[in-house]
Amino acid sequence: MNTNFNLTLFPDSPLPSTTTHLRKEHLTFKANTKQGRHGWLRLTPAYSVHLVEELVSKCNQEDLVLDPFCGTGTTALACAQSGITCHTVDINPFLVWLANAKCARYSEDTIETARTVMNTALIRINDEHHTTWTPPIKDINKWWEPDILRLLSMIFEQIRNLTSCNEAQSLLYIIFCRCLIELSSVSFGHQSMSFKKDGPSTYLFEVPAEMRFRNIFQRISSEVLDSASESLQEGKGEAFPGDSRQLDAVLPLKNYTTVITSPPYPNRMSYIRELRPYMYWLGYLDSGNQAGELDWQAIGGTWGCATSKLMSWTPDPNIRVPYDGFDEIISQIAQNSQY
Repeated sequence: MNTNFNLTLFPDSPLPSTTTHLRKEHLTFKANTKQGRHGWLRLTPAYSVHLVEELVSKCNQEDLVLDPFCGTGTTALACAQSGITCHTVDINPFLVWLANAKCARYSEDTIETARTVMNTALIRINDEHHTTWTPPIKDINKWWEPDILRLLSMIFEQIRNLTSCNEAQSLLYIIFCRCLIELSSVSFGHQSMSFKKDGPSTYLFEVPAEMRFRNIFQRISSEVLDSASESLQEGKGEAFPGDSRQLDAVLPLKNYTTVITSPPYPNRMSYIRELRPYMYWLGYLDSGNQAGELDWQAIGGTWGCATSKLMSWTPDPNIRVPYDGFDEIISQIAQNSQY
């Protein structure tokens, strides 16, 4: 890999502080919520698109950008919107799919296909003889009221059966994910996600669920069409599945000129917790153990079985951290912590 490159590391989004004036929300995921494609799905550890855009503005069309920790694809999308090629990697297959869906170009025909499928699905929601499927989420009724869950299941089946247009299906999955979280009984007052203590808010029922689908479809399709007038180019932003510790085995190229990335919190903040509903519905998770395994591979913590593995884990003595001061840092930590 080319050793002459620019490297920029962002810490992930700072955790919420009880001191309001210390919070810099324009540097967190909240800055992305009203930034078109960047705000399609929330992930708390995501970093602000404004930070990335500032750095991307210093690149030129000949640069080849690498982000070894993809997340929601902020770097890849910001580069694609500037006509700059960016490759990014993530161990979580859902995040790889999401990043590629955000960076894709959608034609008007694709949007029309998606609209037809959605309208057909909404027409069929009153079919009492329609069989429904729900993902194997533990205590799924804590997430969604029975009527809402039935609606989600019937609409999802229509989307899943769409085989003629992958781009339309991806767009519908994005809209479905937005709806399923907006119609859920979860709260985002926590740094990540938790359940509402008093059950679902009455707000859930103020607007019919079918109307929510149509409103979200209209909003996202408008953002897609708006991006068509930008310099977003197919293939400029691309995500690859793989382990960032083995980039040579994952990346198609070697001559990257710039690295813009945000390393994950090791053993601290789960990157699975708030993604679980999307990953279960779209088939990226089948059990809690899978979630724990993925968190273990990604950050050595913190979800489910990953925590118990951390307590019994020992480092490979043959692997040396390539930093001369690392052993001294560990020695200082050991003076105050047995772990």
